[in-house]
Amino acid sequence: MRLAVSGRHVEITPDLKQLVERRLAKLDRVLSEGIVSAQVVLTLERYRHLVEITLHARGDHMLHGLGDTRAWETSLAEAVDKLTGQIEKVKGKWERRNRA
Repeated sequence: MRLAVSGRHVEITPDLKQLVERRLAKLDRVLSEGIVSAQVVLTLERYRHLVEITLHARGDHMLHGLGDTRAWETSLAEAVDKLTGQIEKVKGKWERRNRA
């Protein structure tokens, strides 16, 4: 999986990048290595910590999750939770297609 992490009004520290990589690795395992690339944009606006994740999964599926809280960890968890629901839907479609 190719990973691009960028920041708006925030410096991407190694700890922050490692946190993002760990969370996305879990998503990649759930999707059975089906994620082609991921773009993560971290934005800091006063007290808002925005995390925007766009995943490109095999089969030209684009998944998008947005987290908006007061801390990086919770914003990232919120975005990953939104992506998890989308991944389960895509994975279910793949499994139903293989059974037929």
